[in-house]
Amino acid sequence: MDVTKLRDAVAIPEAARGDVHLFGELDATATGMPRVILRIADQFDRVHFDGGLHCDRT
Repeated sequence: MDVTKLRDAVAIPEAARGDVHLFGELDATATGMPRVILRIADQFDRVHFDGGLHCDRT
């Protein structure tokens, strides 16, 4: 994740090969990051964020 003053870029690595793919950019606001976390969690069964945040979708 690349964090700047106005925009944040989010990239997701593949578990098997480790290739990193750009997920997208978002405005660095109080609502921007929670919204992208929900979008990511909706696409995967299990999501791990460095820093201790885990999302399990069952």
